[in-house]
Amino acid sequence: MFWRRVAPFDIYWSPGAAHPKQAEFVERIRLTRAELASCKGLPGYNDKAIDRVLEVAYLDGIHEWWDTIDTARAELEDRERWARTATSLIDTAEFTGHISGRLLSEWGHEVEDLSREYFVTAWMIDRWVIKVQINPSTQQRAPYYLSNFEKVPGAMVGYGLVDLLEDVQTVCNASARALVNNASISSGPQVVVNDAVLMPGENDDLYPWKRWHVDYDPSLVSSGTKPLDFYQPNINAAELMGIFKEWSILGDEISSIPRYMTGNEKVGGAGRTASGLAMLMGNASKTLQNVAASIDRDVVRPILHQLYDMIMLTEPGAFRGDEQIVVKGVNHAVKREQDRMRQLEFLQLTANPIDMAIVGPDGRANVLRSVAQNLGLEHEKTVPDDDELQARMMAQQQAQLAQQGGDPNQQPGPRDERAGPEAAREEVEGDFNGPTGRPGMRAGG
Repeated sequence: MFWRRVAPFDIYWSPGAAHPKQAEFVERIRLTRAELASCKGLPGYNDKAIDRVLEVAYLDGIHEWWDTIDTARAELEDRERWARTATSLIDTAEFTGHISGRLLSEWGHEVEDLSREYFVTAWMIDRWVIKVQINPSTQQRAPYYLSNFEKVPGAMVGYGLVDLLEDVQTVCNASARALVNNASISSGPQVVVNDAVLMPGENDDLYPWKRWHVDYDPSLVSSGTKPLDFYQPNINAAELMGIFKEWSILGDEISSIPRYMTGNEKVGGAGRTASGLAMLMGNASKTLQNVAASIDRDVVRPILHQLYDMIMLTEPGAFRGDEQIVVKGVNHAVKREQDRMRQLEFLQLTANPIDMAIVGPDGRANVLRSVAQNLGLEHEKTVPDDDELQARMMAQQQAQLAQQGGDPNQQPGPRDERAGPEAAREEVEGDFNGPTGRPGMRAGG
């Protein structure tokens, strides 16, 4: 089981369909003679029709029955450049949709009700139908899924970046061409040569230190007539480059993909600081998140539903049947990014002595482990566990005691039980009371 991309030139759907669930599809597939011959004997395939197709393909080839633009497409895709009649692949139309029971009966299939519409998959080559199989899909929809950058209500196809930026691209290309032309014209002087006064054999080639030989009336110099005249065209590179930059910025706004998203360092305003740039990038990524969410809704979720139905049909007992498929790709990624930003903000807010005294090393270590895990780092190797953290703190305290001159291995001595104000008062009384209990005088008193 696998999924693949279908080229837009190879897929056709019923007109007027607003959603893939409502559409019937015809896909153009290309088969070799060996692939077509290997289908003989399989359920749903018509061996006689396959033999007839192989016979005709061997004698004359089957290339002209499909009206396509293969030559121009091959050049755009940088594939074979010769005519499409030279290829040996057999064009096959694969139809996925509903067919009446009467038509299936004409194709040789036994059906219960001629008036019923059956959901089938059929192959046709030229005028031969070589395959008809009733599709067992419970959803009764074609296995094609598509999404758009910008949706159009009521239509299957929408607008991509190429469509949205067409006007901007036209103006940017025109300004770039004008810039190149103006730069080439203004790269050197323009020369006006009076051919009537040139000496015979004199040419108008330009090179440094050239001497011009002319023959004309010197009195014409006073009237302003010159045999040669030079002037320099104006260069408008700054104005044209300004147009290009302004329209490029407009393209960033239309596409919602600003240039700083791709690493451009020339960001002004709020983007000059790290927090401001993070805020701008977060706002700009919302459009891309919406596009990714639409891909989850239009492509990933129905694909998983189809896979779930196939497993239920082919492997009974794999699931109970009451499971619900929920796609959490974009939502989970957005939540993880928001949680990571909040954790980083918490680390910055608590990076002061007062909060550190409240949180403590253990609490900060827990936040660091969570941030490292959200970043995809091995938090077990990045942040030590609580036991190792306590051991490091004890070793640091012992090192500080050793630097202060104390013995880190010395055990604290027995404390005097007569602690407090009473012990202090007895010490004072012993100093000032004489043997008779009267107040005495200390030496020098």
